[in-house]
Amino acid sequence: MTDLRRKIMNDLDDRISRLNIPEPDREYTKKSSLRWKNRRIYFIQAETGEIKIGSANNVRHRLECFQIGCPCKLIILKSKKIKELMPERELFKKFSKHRKYGEWFYPADELLDFIKNL
Repeated sequence: MTDLRRKIMNDLDDRISRLNIPEPDREYTKKSSLRWKNRRIYFIQAETGEIKIGSANNVRHRLECFQIGCPCKLIILKSKKIKELMPERELFKKFSKHRKYGEWFYPADELLDFIKNL
């Protein structure tokens, strides 16, 4: 491994460790679990077609935050209350072949049917 590659890999490992992403099977404190009490999975679509999958306690507020930095109109396709901590990760895997970038996906029939039947 070259020095540059090693430096890049170490930098990436450092950045990932600073994200503090909880493990799915981690035991959550009562205070922490309260944050998830009203958690909803959401599907937000841009007028260009792409769909964002995510979760939030307040989906309308999340939409407003995204809209500020987005030049195109965004709409909430659907949101649903969830009990699991990170179901969007499962959805990211399920629809990975339709991923455009990050948490945004192409509006494939498979994804649109899933949203419609949710």
